[in-house]
Amino acid sequence: AEAMAVAVVICARERVTLGPIVAAHEMYAPALGLRHPVVRLLVERFNEVALDAEEDIMRGLRSSFLPSEGRKALAEAKLRWGAPDAPLDGGGPLFPRVEEAMGQLRKNAEDTLTSELPLCKTFAGLDAMKEAIERELGDAHTALRGRAHAARMGYRDLLDLVAHTQFGWPPVGGLAAMASTGRWLAHEMGHDHPIVEDFVAAVKRLRAGQERAAVRELKPMLAEITGLREKLGTDPSPPRLLAEGYEEELQERLAETLPVLQRHREELGTESPALLAVERDILLPGPFLLKMLEEAGAAADVLRRPMPPPCPGMSAEEGEARLGASVRLLQILARVEEQSTAAAAPLRAEFSGELCRAGFWAELLVEAPGAKDLMGWHRPPSFVALEE
Repeated sequence: AEAMAVAVVICARERVTLGPIVAAHEMYAPALGLRHPVVRLLVERFNEVALDAEEDIMRGLRSSFLPSEGRKALAEAKLRWGAPDAPLDGGGPLFPRVEEAMGQLRKNAEDTLTSELPLCKTFAGLDAMKEAIERELGDAHTALRGRAHAARMGYRDLLDLVAHTQFGWPPVGGLAAMASTGRWLAHEMGHDHPIVEDFVAAVKRLRAGQERAAVRELKPMLAEITGLREKLGTDPSPPRLLAEGYEEELQERLAETLPVLQRHREELGTESPALLAVERDILLPGPFLLKMLEEAGAAADVLRRPMPPPCPGMSAEEGEARLGASVRLLQILARVEEQSTAAAAPLRAEFSGELCRAGFWAELLVEAPGAKDLMGWHRPPSFVALEE
């Protein structure tokens, strides 16, 4: 009598969820048996309510596109309805249409990820792809796993090829371009990778040579320019005709020097503090500060570009550009702060995270004090020293 009364109260409700029916079934079915009228009433009402629950779940699934979205909508609906994992009579799936809809979501995910895989051009993008495959497809069999692994191996081989061929082997070229590539290779392959270690050693050696050559060529020009400025700045001022002669000669020296300076800046970029110090003395601190701020603004514009979604992620070109821009900004702000910390403060605040991470990459290509210059590291040993 008690079981029938409870069952009637529950089943007679116009708005009832599956939870109370399941609870009553678990309470009375073991004692009364599955054929008892009360238990059969509960099962019948459960099946009726399950249809309403399934329709509610399907509305949530229709607004979903990926399995992860569908699983979230399903979990929320099952909690709302108090739905168990299986029907009370144990026959078939509880929500058959839901299973079919989830299958379509898995197909959506596989099609989407298949189209995005060729766009994954970095290890970060490929890692995000691997996570997306596991998140969306789970234990389901898919050829995507094999293709993602093959793409990762192909990208690794491409990096090896770039390291050996972009600047030749041993690598030779402009310091700014080689430094950018070296940092990106280290970022992707690991700074302790043997190929990267050799490439970095070559860049460090190149830095020392190009920096010495640039400073050696510009120092005499700077001395002439400085001497002429000192003559123009004497107190009392030189006579007008003499001053005009000094000014004309100064402009001639500057016209000769600036193209040479520009050539070295294009080769070394912002990698050489010594070259930037010479440039400051040639241009004078005020114009030099304005130029540094202009270059800082250009680097900041690169970092302000919108970030793509993790999968497929950014291209290798964009990744290298952003890494290079963060390092350049760090190097430039160091020079700006020598003259004005206030001028550097806004960019320091805006890109604090990027600048913090850039510190390691900036120092990666700087030779440690007292380190030996291993010239000819790529050549086999010879008997030159012995013959001497």
